Amino acid sequence: MFDAISKLKHKDKSYEQRRRALNHWYCGDTGQQFLDLAQPRLTEVLANFFGYSLLQVGVLATTDLLGQSRIKQRIILDSDRAVQSQPHLLLPGEVDKLPIVTDSIDVVVLPHTLEIHEHAHQVLREVDRVLVPEGHVVVMGFNPYSLWGTTMWLQRLVNRLPWHGRFLSPRRVKDWFRLLGYDIEYLEYYFYRPALRHPKVMNKFMGLERWGARYWPILGGGYILVARKQVITPTPIRPSWQVQRQFGALGATQSTMQRESDSEEN
Repeated sequence: MFDAISKLKHKDKSYEQRRRALNHWYCGDTGQQFLDLAQPRLTEVLANFFGYSLLQVGVLATTDLLGQSRIKQRIILDSDRAVQSQPHLLLPGEVDKLPIVTDSIDVVVLPHTLEIHEHAHQVLREVDRVLVPEGHVVVMGFNPYSLWGTTMWLQRLVNRLPWHGRFLSPRRVKDWFRLLGYDIEYLEYYFYRPALRHPKVMNKFMGLERWGARYWPILGGGYILVARKQVITPTPIRPSWQVQRQFGALGATQSTMQRESDSEEN
């Protein structure tokens, strides 16, 4: 079943089919090695967040991405009811129509959600709606400007995820968040080895991880980006006052305070 789904073209799949195909890839040898590098970085990021509620939009294989978070209420939203292996609260629903109250979530985790959903902008608008002020969004993605990105272009005819997926560069994702008024607080790349199917061969290139992180960090195959929702405080407009002197009945002057706008009308 998974093989049949993964061979479909990206544009011909529903979001649920793309998610299952991607999860199937993550369960393989290459995906597991990729996840082995992503997991500790994500764990370190989530350990810095506090709050009441954490939402993960879409599962990633059978991996528990939220296990080390300090936030107690952890919710995973996924429209596939067949996914029951997660230890957290599983909430069925549409990704672009989150069944969650506005301003109620402290942290949202998007594991490749923007890449595999056909309406990524709508997903971001929904995330912005449910996120509290000063809340955070954590994005996991594939970097098109890397050895992985090169493999994607070389294997376009294979019609398999992730190679036939839509890789979103960190620069584009940052632009999207900035348009929504977010600050980018963190961006880290990982996995500098070529995309090979054989684990033993890939392990021989393990040294590229150290060299890549040191000399060409922006060429990592994957990245984790953290954006913070800004609080826009309206600046109150204070009325401008001016002192006017008026003559009383006995000729004495009286000081009165009058709005400048009122004086202009008179």
